[in-house]
Amino acid sequence: MRRALTGVVVALLAVLCAAGCSAETSSTKNVSGDLRTDLETVVSRFPVLAGASSIDWVAGTLGIREAPGPSLYWIDAVVTLDDDHLERLVAGSDLEPGDAPEVHELIAEDLPAGPYLRSSKLDSTFSTGEYRSTVAIDQDAGVLVLTTVFE
Repeated sequence: MRRALTGVVVALLAVLCAAGCSAETSSTKNVSGDLRTDLETVVSRFPVLAGASSIDWVAGTLGIREAPGPSLYWIDAVVTLDDDHLERLVAGSDLEPGDAPEVHELIAEDLPAGPYLRSSKLDSTFSTGEYRSTVAIDQDAGVLVLTTVFE
């Protein structure tokens, strides 16, 4: 009797999870606001971007909005840098050809055509503390693409 009841409970949980879990995944980017262009908010989180000439960025939370508990936040940004600033970021980063990080559709049209350069060292420059970042640089366009997730 106990085994049969346990089997029923396990089956019921599996059905409920399949129904609820398939609707939306934790990688869903929920936008909180419009496209933004203020540098100060992003530079306060990433001081290495101080002196950037312009930025387009969007942010929000990841996952199901109605889910209880702590949220994961995200920022996607396309940052224009002057040549000196770009050179400082490129120097010693062991960059290799790669793709631009996937960004939210609100700024996807701002991405230059590339080619892009990436490295784990460059990612770690922007992944301090609670931030986990992916970064790519289009040197010809003078653009840095940043995606980051944090609590």
